[in-house]
Amino acid sequence: MNLLKKLESEIEESYQNATTIDKIFLIYTRLCEQFQYDSRWDWSRNENNKEVQNEVFNQEIDITNAEKIKAVCSGFAKAYCDLSNTLLIFDENYDISLTEGSLSHVYASTVLKDGTTIKIDPFMTTTSISDSLNVKKEILPGGIEVHNSPDYNDDYLKEKALHNINYPCNNLYIKFLHLVKEELLRNEECTPEKMNELFQFFKETSNFNNLGLKEVHELFFLTTKETTNRMPHDLNVKKMVLYDSKNQETKYLYQVPKDSENVEYYIAEEKDKNIIWNQIEEPIDEYINQYDNQNSKKYFLTKQSK
Repeated sequence: MNLLKKLESEIEESYQNATTIDKIFLIYTRLCEQFQYDSRWDWSRNENNKEVQNEVFNQEIDITNAEKIKAVCSGFAKAYCDLSNTLLIFDENYDISLTEGSLSHVYASTVLKDGTTIKIDPFMTTTSISDSLNVKKEILPGGIEVHNSPDYNDDYLKEKALHNINYPCNNLYIKFLHLVKEELLRNEECTPEKMNELFQFFKETSNFNNLGLKEVHELFFLTTKETTNRMPHDLNVKKMVLYDSKNQETKYLYQVPKDSENVEYYIAEEKDKNIIWNQIEEPIDEYINQYDNQNSKKYFLTKQSK
């Protein structure tokens, strides 16, 4: 997909008379829809692999060929700046979009001529859920903020911009998870067996369309938090990022309680743009030894299921 051309056409057809802030929100949400976090970054940081870390951090996004965008914060920020500086250059109130930050984290800022600034950071949200997931699930985005508006309340401008681009702000997915909570727990404690039931429900019924592994894990985190009011690791759920250096691909290995005595292991991986789940039956340490995860291994392994 030529994301630049698509947005150019959408603005011309539907938002030609919209405010600059409205167009910025449109660009941001459309980029979040296409973007997938490159989970190699998590593995390379954990294993201190500078080669992979530098490759991922320096990866460029081609906004004219965005069929599948895999990058991290730096790539997203640069792609956003490329789009906004190209599409908004003739807007009367638009000044410039720039990347900010350092090697540890990069974000973008847009400056308008009236002094308004818009901070663009899809990974530093108040809920710890990135907007690369929130936007795909039509949850209120938390990574775009308006500051220093001379005429209006900043929060009002954000709410108004989302309304003007027809962004659904009803948080239907969160409401759905509350229904799951009522059905699954019925105000009971989340036992290991119930956690296993929730995990099975999640992987068998969730819509993973257009999600990468990082977004899938965030969706699991969100599902667990909203249905149990606890974090996955508090319920004895662990995750390890495995890296296949031959294919330059990651997999997520989950340890999930089966009951109070035993655990089960599942692999999530991407195949043909889909998320595939498989249970690991062989000894888990032998499976992990196929990958270069020695720094993580000692923190992950516990008693295996019988």
